[in-house]
Amino acid sequence: MSILRRITASIQAWRYPKEPDSTSAAVFSKEKEEREQSLKYEKAVKAIREKYHFIDELGALAVRAIVDFRASAIAGGEISLSGEKKTTDILKDWFQRANVYKKTVEFAKLAEREGRLAVCLYVMETGDIGLKALPYSQYKYRLKYDKYGKVEGIGYDTKDGEYEIFSPYLVYLTYSNNDEMTGEQQIPPKVAYCLNDIEEIDRQMKHWSKVNEYFADPTPHLDTEEQNFFEPLRNIVSGKPPNGGPKDEGSRKWKLGQGLVTWKTTLKYVQADLSGVESLDRNIQVRAQRISVMSGYPIYLWYPELMSNRATAVEIASDTNSATVMERIGHQELWTQICINVCAISNQFFGSALNPIGLYATLPQISAAQIKLLIDTFQPLVNAKQISVRTFLDMLPNIDSEEEIKRLSDERSGEIAGISNALLNTQTNEEEVIQ
Repeated sequence: MSILRRITASIQAWRYPKEPDSTSAAVFSKEKEEREQSLKYEKAVKAIREKYHFIDELGALAVRAIVDFRASAIAGGEISLSGEKKTTDILKDWFQRANVYKKTVEFAKLAEREGRLAVCLYVMETGDIGLKALPYSQYKYRLKYDKYGKVEGIGYDTKDGEYEIFSPYLVYLTYSNNDEMTGEQQIPPKVAYCLNDIEEIDRQMKHWSKVNEYFADPTPHLDTEEQNFFEPLRNIVSGKPPNGGPKDEGSRKWKLGQGLVTWKTTLKYVQADLSGVESLDRNIQVRAQRISVMSGYPIYLWYPELMSNRATAVEIASDTNSATVMERIGHQELWTQICINVCAISNQFFGSALNPIGLYATLPQISAAQIKLLIDTFQPLVNAKQISVRTFLDMLPNIDSEEEIKRLSDERSGEIAGISNALLNTQTNEEEVIQ
């Protein structure tokens, strides 16, 4: 390519990219891809919902266990709130009235089923602020964007036409982070990628159960050395006359425990060779491992026998927390924005003076292993005065650091007062003895 052609091409590319040939069969269609992706997403969400609510039985138990386990790992701890004390105290009172502590887990379950979450705030007739999640499977909402491409609201169809909800009355969460980049294109939640393996495990476990039902029990077996005696013996066992003629009243089907007279016949128990079942077991185990990797659901809950001495509760909790860290961050940002929007609505409608600056909600990782890890890691730093007691208390779940420091101070004051009283009593007694 000549220098002139390179310069010309650079100028054209700087202005705008040249449009592709629209007559070509291989041309990329963004609209078609987004439509197909949307259909796949809705199909996946429908399948997860039907299994979770046992509308579809196949794989229902596993889907519900994975969704509930991940939601508990993400939002199972009591939500904590930091910020200006007056504002956080009012918000914590609202948490109680709005049943927020329960909704953190319930909203996480919905997000785990759909990969997204739209939460609506509204002013109730009682003069309080209500909170409700809008399932995509029910509302089929469309996203509304501001000029910067950020989701600012949703719209969905009603009998009266399209109904729209915008911020601050709407807070939106997506796990995939794709909505703001590519419109309605949406990636399903993680459990969607496990559905094929979950269904196959269910099928193979039922097949295994049926194999056991047919072949696992020992079976009485009569073996004759003479071919001519085979048919009479079968007639005796089945209750037909020995000569194969019409059944009479005296003919009975042979039962285990009854006497039987035979000639050159051996009675023994036999059992089918079930070595092929090992392949079923291995296939189920491999699929369970795939599900564990994709979802963060511990393989040890599928196969407890795989748990070695090194697979401690701390390691299991650590793996689960690592698998859900991004989702937990997303839910913390969701609840932080909900609190900020509650402040805005309360200030607007009720003349409050709530300060949203510095507000942040956290969903602590609740487990004995997690608390032990915090203590082992940070308590030496407290003892060495590298971090403050208050900072350490803020890390512990369900503990209000200010309230706890006040209680510690009161207890220490009480201990000092008790020691002083004890000393005074001792001194008084000594003086009485001297007198």
